[in-house]
Amino acid sequence: MNTSGGAAGQWRETHLLGFLRAATDLSDPHILSVFDLLDPDGRGVVGFAEFHYLILLLVAIEEGRMKLFKY
Repeated sequence: MNTSGGAAGQWRETHLLGFLRAATDLSDPHILSVFDLLDPDGRGVVGFAEFHYLILLLVAIEEGRMKLFKY
């Protein structure tokens, strides 16, 4: 089932905004900056690979392993 509003496996800006509002303490402008970083081609969607990278990054930050993630 595709509930993202984009093609299967893709998240639109509004959906990522809602997800990151619930999962983080980032402000909306920061979330939109994250979206822009994950959507460098400007298609208006974040694909599965980029979303997966974001989740891995959030887990690394939460667990205090950011240094390991970067290298």
